[in-house]
Amino acid sequence: RPGKVEVPIGGEVIHRRPRAARQVRGGGDEEVVDVGKIIRLDGPAKLNWLCKALPMVRRRKLQPAEFMDIVTNQRFSSNLDDAMPFGSQMVSALRSEIGEYQPLQVQQLRGCDLWARFADSDDERFVDKATTSSSLPAARAAAYAAAAAAASARQPGKAAEGSRGEERHEEKREKESKKTSQEQKFLRQRPENTKVLALAEEKTR
Repeated sequence: RPGKVEVPIGGEVIHRRPRAARQVRGGGDEEVVDVGKIIRLDGPAKLNWLCKALPMVRRRKLQPAEFMDIVTNQRFSSNLDDAMPFGSQMVSALRSEIGEYQPLQVQQLRGCDLWARFADSDDERFVDKATTSSSLPAARAAAYAAAAAAASARQPGKAAEGSRGEERHEEKREKESKKTSQEQKFLRQRPENTKVLALAEEKTR
């Protein structure tokens, strides 16, 4: 009752049971932020989760840092098939929201396995342009530069990846030219994802 103070009895252990997952509510949707559950999803299901999570990050119903910890987890992309378009579509959707992330989070994204496997030279140029634009506030531009310098210091061999980026670019073009029946079926079943991905493509042109 109000004002009552409970004093533990000698030898009694009081603790709270940890919650396995946090539930985020917003706009009538409920999203479970559970890394263990999300990383076990297949490609289409991961893309579906990402398309639902991005608007929640924009509205701060899901914190960018928490979201970034999930998508940059190495196990998040471990079961994605290079021959399927889902990884590339996730990268396109992520880069369209690059302004929602802090400079260190942008570098965290560019250094993760998902980005390394599915981003191409167009994705890299888009992020470079977005993070070095003269329209950025001076403080934010300086923060981007400092984060990029720190990332380069940790990965001295990153400059040699240009040719790999071009190869990924060509591979992406081939994948996009071969729309599989699985992808078409997925998009028909998830019209809301088609809208999110179309918006992402429009924002990155």
